[in-house]
Amino acid sequence: MEFTIQYFGTHDRLLYLESIDVNELIEALDRARMIIRESHPDGDPQPVGYVILDNRGRQVARGYRRDG
Repeated sequence: MEFTIQYFGTHDRLLYLESIDVNELIEALDRARMIIRESHPDGDPQPVGYVILDNRGRQVARGYRRDG
C-alpha cells in the first residue's frame, strides 16, 4: 500500500510531498515530526504541518508545529 505525506507551510500552502510504501510508514512519520520541529534558514519555507494520506486520499495521520 502506498501513502503520501504532504508538508504545509503558512496559510496551508503545499510546500512538498513524498510517496512512501507501507514498510516505510513508521520511519516516515518520525521524519515528518522531525522536519516540522527543526528550524530552517531565513528565506527557506518552514513546514508547519503534515498530512499522511492513504492511496485513496483518506487521512491517516496529521501533525502541526506548536509554537511557544
